[in-house]
Amino acid sequence: MKNMRASILVAASSDSDDVFGVHAGRPSAGDLTGADSGAQNALGTAVVGGMLTDPILAIFFVPVFFVSILGLFKVKPALP
Repeated sequence: MKNMRASILVAASSDSDDVFGVHAGRPSAGDLTGADSGAQNALGTAVVGGMLTDPILAIFFVPVFFVSILGLFKVKPALP
């Protein structure tokens, strides 16, 4: 039971390194080197890129889709 508890604590601390690594002074997923660093760098780039572009794209596409759905179902918006 001690070995399992120790294994769980080690796994939990290593999984949170990428999430909390910036706050603890450790390198983030985009700055890693060594084995399998290419996959982690690509994943970190994709996540950061998505977080930056999502709000910008949402500003334009959400109203377009809203108007398209209203037109598809022939719903007239109520005027105040």
